[in-house]
Amino acid sequence: MNLIGENVKIHHLAYVEDGVEIGDNTKIGPFCIIRKGAKIGKNCSFTAYCEIRENVVVGDGTTMGSRCTFQQTLQLEKIVLSNIHLC
Repeated sequence: MNLIGENVKIHHLAYVEDGVEIGDNTKIGPFCIIRKGAKIGKNCSFTAYCEIRENVVVGDGTTMGSRCTFQQTLQLEKIVLSNIHLC
C-alpha cells in the first residue's frame, strides 16, 4: 500500500510500485519509476525519466532533472541534480 501526501501530482505515464511514500506537494513527471520501499519527502520535483530505486530515501525539497537515477540505499537531504547517475 502506498502513502501519498496531499497535492501530489503523478504523471499518468509514471510507474509507481506498491509500498512507496510520497510527501505533500511532490511532482512526479512522465516515465519516472518509483520502486518499492522508496520514501520521497515533501515539495520534491522529478522531471521525465527519473528513477528512484528500492528503499532510497529522498529528503524534502529535492529536485531531479531528467534521466537521473538514485539506487542502492541512499539518504538524501534537499539536493538539486540534473543528468547525474548515482550508484
